Amino acid sequence: MSTRSVVHIKNNDKVYTYYRQCDGYLNVAGQDLADLLKISKNSSNFLNLVNHFAYDDDDYVYEHRDTHNFSSVEYDYLYENYNQEYTYNIIFSKDENNKIVCDLTAYNDDMDILYNAKNYKNIVADNFLNYCKQQ
Repeated sequence: MSTRSVVHIKNNDKVYTYYRQCDGYLNVAGQDLADLLKISKNSSNFLNLVNHFAYDDDDYVYEHRDTHNFSSVEYDYLYENYNQEYTYNIIFSKDENNKIVCDLTAYNDDMDILYNAKNYKNIVADNFLNYCKQQ
């Protein structure tokens, strides 16, 4: 059975949207994203890892669907409808010490928040991975 998910990754002023046709559950897609986030060196590296996350005969798990500019009043990307059961929003920014901070939110199909965390990238990855393993 397919469990679709959408991943929105905001880096600087761009939002990258990826679609995953199957296994969008927290304990599969959520763990995958946490693992990729944990091993990535920076936001560009994370995007590259998502772009190349493949399995079985070159079928991509995450299919790039869209890239667009983001402004503070442009929240429609949160609600793009691919009939997904899960939506993951990952926002990269930098703190006052120029260290990468990550804001990660997971939603169900009604856009109710299942998980939200904002902190340094590696802490969010660890905490989100632990949360996903419990689901």
